[in-house]
Amino acid sequence: MSINKNQHYVPQFYLRNFSYNGKSLNLLNLSSGRIIIGDSIKNQCAEDYFYGKNLLIEMAFSEIETSTGMLLKKIINDNYIPTAKTQEHSILQLFLVTLFSRTKYKAEEVNEMVDKIGKSVLELHPDVDKKFLDKVEIRLNFPLHYPILNSFTRYHLIQDLGVHLFINESKNNFITSDHPVVLYNKWEEDIKDYGSVGLASKGLLIFLPLSPQKLLLLYDSSIYKIGNKKDIVTTLNNPDEIDNINLLQWLKCHDNIYFFSEKDQDKIKNSALVNIRLRQQSKTKFIERNGPNGSKLFGGFSPKLKMELKISAIKIRKPMRQIPTNEKVLAIRNQGLFDLVNEFDELISAKRYKSTDWNKFIEDKVKRDNSR
Repeated sequence: MSINKNQHYVPQFYLRNFSYNGKSLNLLNLSSGRIIIGDSIKNQCAEDYFYGKNLLIEMAFSEIETSTGMLLKKIINDNYIPTAKTQEHSILQLFLVTLFSRTKYKAEEVNEMVDKIGKSVLELHPDVDKKFLDKVEIRLNFPLHYPILNSFTRYHLIQDLGVHLFINESKNNFITSDHPVVLYNKWEEDIKDYGSVGLASKGLLIFLPLSPQKLLLLYDSSIYKIGNKKDIVTTLNNPDEIDNINLLQWLKCHDNIYFFSEKDQDKIKNSALVNIRLRQQSKTKFIERNGPNGSKLFGGFSPKLKMELKISAIKIRKPMRQIPTNEKVLAIRNQGLFDLVNEFDELISAKRYKSTDWNKFIEDKVKRDNSR
């Protein structure tokens, strides 16, 4: 039997932080509505050959998880935040973006968009019966191929984000899910018809619950003030704010919500009655626009979540509140960094660099600029 046959799309080391005994998890399954107490962690967020029988991707994730596991333990136990531009800082960025890009939720999101775009293209052909298209579904055999490969270079886009730790001292615990990294944009809550949670988006917030008492936040420091000035750790005492943060997991999970204490199961049941109704039926919002010379342009983005983030420790800076809505649309947080990452991607495609050569790419670029 292959050692790497059972492939986890959310690492076991991460899920153990929400286990009362290091082996089992309590969960609510959205499809069945059942609460299961003490299910094995080995059975969670895993499928046989989820990333395929070519084990290169699984092995790459294993390497990332080895270094990240030690770092997250340090963050949880010591309230430690990695310093910007250090190896630990880079490891954290890579872990967050790859975890966001490797789940079953992400796979279904990609296939949903492939289906919408594929059918829209086929409908333009005069010989295609539109009624037939309603009876079929267009899917990729391996929809995560592009998101995963993309994540190994695009994670550099979040290196400019601030890092903050929330400590939960309320009566309610943080929960997690089978898609635990959630991207949100409070600054652009008023924008409905455009995407606002790209890795380069201005106003981006990235949430990852680390344990029932700890949560990691990455944020755009040009837009937000987090906690008290110069603090990197903030204590949350309001249970309503914990529930508000937990709502992110309810709205973005694929099928399972994980919770720490068996005593919480009544609260989880009651939360499910309210929060499941707020979940979007579609994981993507499809856009079709007229292009030049009678052409059609197709695209899409993640739809807005049906919620408003209300956390007293997350404040929008006063000057940023004055910016009109039309100036926020598709705003890039750091144009220089965005251009650098795009250039790096192009040079990787041209086989001049590998995805692991970011530092070499930066060094070479500095040398070229200095020689002019």
